[in-house]
Amino acid sequence: MVEHVGAARLPEYLRTIDHVLRPGGLFVNHGITQSRRERERESGPFILRHVFPGAYLDDLGHLVSAMEDVGFEVVDVQSLRPHYALTLARWFERFAARRSDAGRFVPDRTLRLWDLYLAGCARAFEQGLVGVHQVLLAKPDHDGRISAALTREEMALPLLREIGEETARLHPVTEVRLVHRLGHLRVGEASVAVAVASPHRKEAFAACRHAIDALKARVPIWKKEHYADGSAWLDEGPAG
Repeated sequence: MVEHVGAARLPEYLRTIDHVLRPGGLFVNHGITQSRRERERESGPFILRHVFPGAYLDDLGHLVSAMEDVGFEVVDVQSLRPHYALTLARWFERFAARRSDAGRFVPDRTLRLWDLYLAGCARAFEQGLVGVHQVLLAKPDHDGRISAALTREEMALPLLREIGEETARLHPVTEVRLVHRLGHLRVGEASVAVAVASPHRKEAFAACRHAIDALKARVPIWKKEHYADGSAWLDEGPAG
């Protein structure tokens, strides 16, 4: 939602977050961004007039500088531009599939506006004209301590542990283990490996299937599934 704050009120927005966040706490700022190069180009008023009136797309460098000026420590930065291109494409597909239903509530002009908005934005994210960044911020306590994990893999541990325990309760297997790995395929990709210990191949496969379904339900960004005897894994990668 930071794109709705605007450059003038960005310091106030960040100071308010700092005020309500406990020392050592974490905050994720998620928002649509635009590079300085793209922002300097003349752009049409379509989206600002018809979809997001008053919105302002800041560049990542200015956002991070403003965050540090308030006193936040930047722990992690992640680009979700390829993911959001896929998201907009799915929104457009679903909108097109239910377009006639929507037409019962709004005029045809509104439908055509959303046709253009969804299709155009999907393309804009694909081409890199706009982006989406998540910035993980920490508010250090008086000793400089923060509650962030040391690695991205460790950030995922609570969720993976929860899914593993849930799977083990529901399936008669000896052990269920989920491991999150980043960047071992290509830069920007990740995977979760599921290992199941069981003397019965059928139960091992069923447990793997349950764990993967549970993970996809909680984090619906995975692109590929692979299975082997007693193990499975999911791959995530950029669009295309």
